[in-house]
Amino acid sequence: TFMQRSLGDRIWTVLMVDGIRVGGHLVVVALGIDDAGTKRILGLAEGATENSAVVKSLLTDLMERGFTIPEGQGLLAVIDGAKALAKAVREVFGDRVHIQRCQIHKTRNVLDHLPESMQATVRSRLRKAYQEA
Repeated sequence: TFMQRSLGDRIWTVLMVDGIRVGGHLVVVALGIDDAGTKRILGLAEGATENSAVVKSLLTDLMERGFTIPEGQGLLAVIDGAKALAKAVREVFGDRVHIQRCQIHKTRNVLDHLPESMQATVRSRLRKAYQEA
């Protein structure tokens, strides 16, 4: 029932897509945020990796269940920076999607390249930068 419910009852403005590990399996999660700011898990797909075929299949399923980008509007897609995710999002939504790299993933990636002694300072500076208008 969850994976078959209609998604056409809301105006979706943000789509977040990420893979998470659950019991040794990779599950790609699509989370939507509507124009009222309400978050809802839209769909799930299991795959060996976050490859574009798995993500494209998930996004296509969302569209078949009524997920649309209203005429004259764009969609913000927040992803972890994986090229496969970006490819799938662009293939499904075309030029009406704007892709942003997730700040949490970006922060983790930056900190992974730093010595432990610098990580707290850089984490604090990144948080401050992300809060700037």
